[in-house]
Order: sequence, then structure tokens, then C-alpha cells
Amino acid sequence: REAVYGWFAHWFKGRTETTPIKERGVSVSSLPELLVFFGRPRPANELNEEQLIEARVAAAKQQLIEAQPTDFQTKFSTAFQGALLATYPKASEISVTTNEARFPQAAVTELSRRTAGDRVRLTVYRPAAKAAHSAVMVVAPPGQTTTELVEALRNTKQLVVQVEVFADFTNQAEIQRIKFFTTYNRTAAANRVQDILTALAYTQQTLLGNSQVTLLGVGEAGLWCLLARGLAPRLERTIVDANQFDTASDDAFVRRLPIPGLRRAGDFLTAVTLAPLTPLVIHNTGDKFNAAALADVYHRLGRVQDFRAQAEPLSVARLVALATTQ
Repeated sequence: REAVYGWFAHWFKGRTETTPIKERGVSVSSLPELLVFFGRPRPANELNEEQLIEARVAAAKQQLIEAQPTDFQTKFSTAFQGALLATYPKASEISVTTNEARFPQAAVTELSRRTAGDRVRLTVYRPAAKAAHSAVMVVAPPGQTTTELVEALRNTKQLVVQVEVFADFTNQAEIQRIKFFTTYNRTAAANRVQDILTALAYTQQTLLGNSQVTLLGVGEAGLWCLLARGLAPRLERTIVDANQFDTASDDAFVRRLPIPGLRRAGDFLTAVTLAPLTPLVIHNTGDKFNAAALADVYHRLGRVQDFRAQAEPLSVARLVALATTQ
């Protein structure tokens, strides 16, 4: 404290030096005087730790409800973006390297945001007959095969972009030694959301020059795509696999979607409310994913026809039909 006194006195009061200023003698109150309830009964309506947590969660949920749908942009967009630590970059911010051509109509491209140094790899399949005016972007979890789906999409004569998102940190031992790593660093799940946004920016701004992109999330990647949609400009449509995620479970978020602050920022509800309300299809919801809350956003804003949800997973044929509907 004494060092701070000297610093403030120099910069704010014109003192010539910054050396510490000794504190004057002070009288410290006794412990009974500092204790709020010393010698007094505790309030009858006081909350214990568990009840306080429940009360804070309930208050946060009520705030989300009251902000629906028109106040979300001002109240929750900054919190949502801050939780994800993700942005939709400009084309000028993306470095592009085309590494190899697998065959005449396909090329492997690596993207990197110049100021971040991250990497995301795409395989871009171009139709042979004509220039593409729309694209389908396919995102799957690392290691999950989408060969059948990609081949079926390529037969529709659209541009098909297959995204390889961040897999995981290679230096796990180093990360474990860092206390509170997620205070200043994105988690693996948040990195995947950023990769999707970077891939979307490149596809929309460089490959197409318009918004005619359908985002298709396979398996667990459907959750990442739904979050990315909240920070992206207009998409043609979005089709995501909810992977039977339990949206009411804190434990499910910790295990499968560990992004600090995401629930407080409204998670999927905020993502859907912030995004332009273009067609959204959510499948494989099971009995745990709260699609009704998302459907209510479309209902309140008069776009009921653009939202669809079902408990069962969609077949490859049905996914292709939905992704290529004009």
C-alpha cells in the first residue's frame, strides 16, 4: 500500500519522487466490532450457500426470460461473445494457404487469423459443371467420418466445404500446470466455435461473396455450430444435430460443452435470439434438449415456419434434401 501511495502522490499530486509513503498510525477495530452479527441473532430469512446459489441461478433465468426477445441484443450480446472469446473475422484478417489438390474439383485449404495464429483446415469441393452460387458447410467432431454425407452433397452441384475443427490441446501436461487456465484462454469447445466462424467468414466473403451458405453440424459439432450461428451474419439456413444434449444440466455443460460463463450468457437461447432468423432445423433432440424455448423465439418474432425440431436423428438423404432446398 505504501508503494501505491507514493505512486499516486507523484502522478496525481505533483510529488517529485515515487518512493513509498509511510502510513500514519491507525486504530484497527476489534474483531467483535467487525463482525456483522456479533452478539445479535442472525436474520430469519438468511440463505445458506446452497440456497444462495439456487437464488442466483433463478434470478439469472428470470433475467433471460424478461429480456426475450427484443432486449437480448443490448443485454446479452457482449456477455455471449465474451464467454466464447470468438469473433467473425473480416476477409483481410485471414491468411489463406492452399496446400494440395486431391482431385481437379477439390482442394485442401488452411486458414489462419493473422493476429491470432490459429489454424483451421478446409476441404473445398467445387462442382465440375458450373460456378457455385451457394455452399453447404459440413462440420463434424474430430475423427468422425462424414464421407457418405459429403459425397451425397457433392452430387447436388453445390460448393461443399468440409471443416476440420480444433481437436484438442497437444500440451495437456503444460495446461494442467496453469492455474485457472480458462480465465484467459479459450477451451477446446470455444476454439471449435471460432474455427467455424473463421471458416464461415472465408466461405461467405472469399469463396462466394454472399450469404448463401448452409451450415450443417454433424453429431456433437451441431452444438458448436448453433453457438457460432449467434456471432455470424446471415446464413441461408442452419441444420444441427442436438446430439440429445441436456440443456438443463450444469453437468452436461461441464462435460460436453465446457465454456465458462456460457450459461450465464444464455447459451443456445442467446445464440438463436442474436442470429438473423433464417431457417433453423434441430434434430436428434431426444427428451432433454429444450427446443421449445428456441421455437418460442421464432414464434414471438413471427417466423414460426422457419423453425423445425424433432427428437429423432435425420437420415443422410433427409439432411441433403433440407440442405439443398431452394
